[in-house]
Amino acid sequence: MAVTEWRPSRLFVRRLAIALAVLTIGAPLLVGLAAWIIAGRTVPPLNGERRVPGLRAPVEVLFDSWGVPHVYARDSDDAWLVAGYLQARERLWKMELYRRAGITDRPGGGTIGLHGGAAGGGRAAEQNSRRLARALSLRRASDDQQSKR
Repeated sequence: MAVTEWRPSRLFVRRLAIALAVLTIGAPLLVGLAAWIIAGRTVPPLNGERRVPGLRAPVEVLFDSWGVPHVYARDSDDAWLVAGYLQARERLWKMELYRRAGITDRPGGGTIGLHGGAAGGGRAAEQNSRRLARALSLRRASDDQQSKR
């Protein structure tokens, strides 16, 4: 019995080439579109009016074309209060990241974190965060800030 070699038909090759081209071009486009949609939802609104407790007088906040806020207030206390409000509004993701990373050292050991404390469990992500914290001297910077208070 003679063994014949299988050769794909031209139609099969053409369809395979089209499918690969669609996947090669389409997949990154879909990922980019999804990222653009998600990023657009995470931007806080840049217009409207908010009531912030503690203000003594109305404060005006104007955003330039880059989304950078410019705060106009009658006194510096109101300006700093609104600046802090804007900072917190834009940085909630950072607080969530720190919460999930467990950045503070816990008394009694078994800690992880960006402050470089001893880790309990030794997972790779925890070890990497400790290495980063030591490289950036976050513990020393944190202690310096606390001593200034």
